[in-house]
Amino acid sequence: MLVFEKKLADFVKRNNLLKYGDSLLVGVSGGPDSIALLHYLHRKKTKYHLSIMAAHVDHMLRGNESYNDLKFVQSLCKQWDIPCETVRINIQEKMVHEQKGFEETARIYRYQFFADIMKRHHHHKLLLGHHGDDQIETILMRLTRGSTGKGRAGIPLTRPFANGQIVRPLLCLTKQEIEEYCHFYGLQPRRDPSNQDQDYTRNRYRLNILPFLKRENQHVHEHFQRFSEEITEDEDYLQELTLLKMNKLWNKNENEITIEIPLFNAMPLPLQRRGIQLILNYLYKENLSNTTTHHTDAIRDLLADQKPSGQLDLPLGLKVRRSYQKCIFSFKQEWPTHTYELKLFKDNEKNLPNGYFMKLTEGKVYELQDDEIYLQLDEAQLPLIIRNKRIGDRMRVKGLNGTKKVKDIFIDEKIPKDKREDWPIVTDNKGKILWIPNLKKSSFCFLPNPEQSCYILQYSKQTTPRGQAFQMKQDIEKILISEEEIQKKTKELAEELTIEYKDRFPLAIGVLKGATLFMSDLLKQVDTYLEMDFMDVSSYGKSMVSSGEVKILKDLDTSVEGRDILIIEDIIDSGLTLSYLVELFRYRKAKSIKIVTLLDKPSGRKANIEADYVGFEVPDAFVVGYGLDYAERYRNLPYIGVLKPSVYNKDE
Repeated sequence: MLVFEKKLADFVKRNNLLKYGDSLLVGVSGGPDSIALLHYLHRKKTKYHLSIMAAHVDHMLRGNESYNDLKFVQSLCKQWDIPCETVRINIQEKMVHEQKGFEETARIYRYQFFADIMKRHHHHKLLLGHHGDDQIETILMRLTRGSTGKGRAGIPLTRPFANGQIVRPLLCLTKQEIEEYCHFYGLQPRRDPSNQDQDYTRNRYRLNILPFLKRENQHVHEHFQRFSEEITEDEDYLQELTLLKMNKLWNKNENEITIEIPLFNAMPLPLQRRGIQLILNYLYKENLSNTTTHHTDAIRDLLADQKPSGQLDLPLGLKVRRSYQKCIFSFKQEWPTHTYELKLFKDNEKNLPNGYFMKLTEGKVYELQDDEIYLQLDEAQLPLIIRNKRIGDRMRVKGLNGTKKVKDIFIDEKIPKDKREDWPIVTDNKGKILWIPNLKKSSFCFLPNPEQSCYILQYSKQTTPRGQAFQMKQDIEKILISEEEIQKKTKELAEELTIEYKDRFPLAIGVLKGATLFMSDLLKQVDTYLEMDFMDVSSYGKSMVSSGEVKILKDLDTSVEGRDILIIEDIIDSGLTLSYLVELFRYRKAKSIKIVTLLDKPSGRKANIEADYVGFEVPDAFVVGYGLDYAERYRNLPYIGVLKPSVYNKDE
């Protein structure tokens, strides 16, 4: 047995790179590496019951020479009875269109071609011929140019790609061992003369540095590969730790992330560096080609600075703005400004841009409220004006002599700049500032006695719709789990699932309709690749007790065979529905099945089944809200409440 064959067989077995029945796409350039790989797989086809297809891309850079490479691959695949797909792409034209360099443009279109084939033919592994010498070159080049994190690990052995993963089984081998294999089996691969051209950076490393390293230690490629694997494992662990920390201190949307600076600065320095990388990866969509260590160092300095505010301008228009205890990373070019001015008359209310509303009434006050001010009837100049701040605003603050700048009030109260623009300021119709809600009241406000009528100005958060929420609340005996508690627990469960399903591409199955809200909030915070599907299965109907008869109202659109299944439930009560689903998925040959439920009611259990992840255990009561219903009502409540018996008793 050749060294090539023995080392490759051991490497494949140790890293579990090939499995019986694998459906493989092999990237074949026509050179020694990919030809040796394709030949080896072809010889192992029967042993492993492999399905093999080859793919070749002609970048059209070497005229007839590169076209002859394409024809060579087609001819060889025909000889070995291997299906082959090829494409010719004019990379020079694409470079102009993409405004990118040759290597990056070629890589983009080459991998697009591979991904398309994998999806069309349902291949789940793309095998490429990178070898140990390539690994040494890549690690040295990246260290030389200052790569950090996983970038120092060079070429990954495996990574997620398209509907499967990329696998590089030849990383355990040297170029010489590959050449020996080709010679032994009489293979005559194509040769790319540009590999000897020292105008290319990689070639300079290959021709000048590699020979020196191999003279020092002929097993140097093995040490570099071990270094790559250890760095990858270490980075994966540190990234998991970082993500757990970051999930407690950041809020994300598509183009903006806000972090809590004290919590960030409390993290160990290695996690801070990786936290910044997570932020930039998210906002730049994993493309950090325009950022350097200078940018990450500048961000870290900004967050550690004692000054309350500051700003950085990063590539492609990303702004980093610090304001007191928060830091915002955003592609928005300016702080949002909304100029508004509203007139408020007696017995009238106005909705405000910041999500609050104000209401003005006349009456007597028997209990003072923090979200109200009181004005004397004979002194207040109506209508009141509600507006945002203006340059030069000053206020006669209650308890102080003279006036104070509104700008200084915002600074003293540590209100972030972006919040100041929409913050309401109340004046009378002569322009005197009466109130900055939640911050300061003016000396024109007074404390009424219970016998005295006055104007009452209320400032409260909007609810949508207030009437409907109030009406539904009348049917709730008590709030069992608040909206805040649900969101906190959902975040904790998402962190656990992120670790559980890392690099496994699970199929998350929501049980309609009750699990919809929980599934939506949960999966938005699970930071790994996954697929979603839904089933509608019922054993309740309009009753409050499970009937015991399970009916499939909507089946899955996705096959579960060979998949890691995560069933997402709103509540496990009798367990009959869930037990039926678990047995169904086992029958359909799921690889693994786990269950996450927001609520668990053990007292109602009729089937022998338990969830792997539980949000809250609830007592023997009929609960509704946050997706749970009674007769299709109450699903839209933001909390979990206990339904009054009078509601369901009147329907019996």
